[in-house]
Amino acid sequence: MVNRLDISTFEYDESLASDRNVFVAIKGFGQLAIVKKIIERKGAKAYGLTSVTDVSQRRYSSGLIAYTNLERNVFDDATLDFSMECTEPYEIDVLDNRLAVTSGPRFRIHDVESKEEQEFTNNWMSYLHTIEFSDDGRRILTAATGLDTILEVDLESGKILWEWNAWDNGIQFVTMTGTYITRDPKEAEELKKAHPDAEVQLIDDPLKLPREGLPTHHSPMNLNGAHYGKNGQVIATGYHRSEVFVIERDGSFKKRDLELSHPHSFRPLEDGYMIASTGHGQFLLLDEEFGPETLVDFSTLPADEDKKAGFGEWLQTVSPLDADNGLFSAVDALRDGVHIIDIQNKKRRFISNPPEWTIQAVINAPITREQFPASKPAEAITTPASTYGSTSQPVTQA
Repeated sequence: MVNRLDISTFEYDESLASDRNVFVAIKGFGQLAIVKKIIERKGAKAYGLTSVTDVSQRRYSSGLIAYTNLERNVFDDATLDFSMECTEPYEIDVLDNRLAVTSGPRFRIHDVESKEEQEFTNNWMSYLHTIEFSDDGRRILTAATGLDTILEVDLESGKILWEWNAWDNGIQFVTMTGTYITRDPKEAEELKKAHPDAEVQLIDDPLKLPREGLPTHHSPMNLNGAHYGKNGQVIATGYHRSEVFVIERDGSFKKRDLELSHPHSFRPLEDGYMIASTGHGQFLLLDEEFGPETLVDFSTLPADEDKKAGFGEWLQTVSPLDADNGLFSAVDALRDGVHIIDIQNKKRRFISNPPEWTIQAVINAPITREQFPASKPAEAITTPASTYGSTSQPVTQA
């Protein structure tokens, strides 16, 4: 039986986690336009959270990663005093003295001791949403949302060690456009014969697309997360899917349908897993078999009624601050702020942010402020990318 927790019943504690240092990943500053567009669509989010009228014109925006503490009761411009400029940052991972950051179609590795920096990109990297070091620190696993592809990179050689593409594995049909997508010219011809009334899109060269890849509603899966599993698998989620995907290294996979709404934030924990059902405004703790054990419901909290009716619940991400002790942060786009929750002691607090900020995640910062990389200008998306090839394909290192 699932243990359901109503966040509105938690005790409010203004000092909860006030001693914590965090990274605040701000992927852009156009949230008010995004909200307006979603309300105009009457809450329809299958097009993605983009503010432009023509989503095919979606372009990377400039964002920031701020380093701050949770003593503050509001994230405001002062939060940005110590920050690093990035192209639409989504996630950060830290292992020992290295900080990994997603930045549009590339990721960066910062050595916080030597101050050295590396950049990696590849034709099949687009809208990188998640990033994770392997346990030994030699590899990076990342999810390219714009091209429905998971890539594992060897950090020393710069080679792609493993990849998984949704279209190669039968996830090809785009519901909103009635289109089939494939990377294989032979399969494209087969799909045209099998589905004469449908459009078939061959994407064997991603450079024929914008560097952002496919718009959200043109994507079969909109793969938005990939993490190392506990038994050698890779666990993945997709914006358009209600399931968790358990992918074996041979490419085969199984699905566990949790009836999620635009899931984000899947992560392994010590004794199970966690995931956010974004569109439901809920956070779930799962057992070792991906079964729900605890459901934390944020939808009972008060919100602007007009915005709630038009925009709806949107728990963007949930991140562990101290998962062993039940401490998490949760970014709430509906309520323009970040919840800090203590599940074990049933305590909570709320840190508001300016409504024009699009915060992607608030992540525990296990480094000091002095170690945080100095600010640098957002890079132009002009770095030449390597050519797609075999599994030993090198990425471009800048």
